[in-house]
Amino acid sequence: MNGAQMQEVKQQSRFLIYTIHQFYGSFNPTITAVENLNLINEIKIFPNPSSGLFTIEAKQLNSIEIVDISGRLVYKTNNLTQKQEIDLTNQQKGIYLIKVNTHLGSVIKKIIIE
Repeated sequence: MNGAQMQEVKQQSRFLIYTIHQFYGSFNPTITAVENLNLINEIKIFPNPSSGLFTIEAKQLNSIEIVDISGRLVYKTNNLTQKQEIDLTNQQKGIYLIKVNTHLGSVIKKIIIE
């Protein structure tokens, strides 16, 4: 797999929590996707799966970074509102990882573009 080595995926409830080791791209070399377990429910991404148009909703969003499955950064913004509309319709269909940073911590969730 290009971009990431040793990817471990753990199933917790109905959410996937990612721990990514040696992740290449805009993220730090080691990331634990959830720093605050309460944060999982506070960040909403919908619809998922999506056609490429979707919304990320959370209190006090600081930044959003989206990478494709190979680790290539496809979207980044620091200019945020509580409800952020995202347009990835120009990207290929597939699985993308979204790193959402808030005042409470960071979460990485996946989105499927169909």
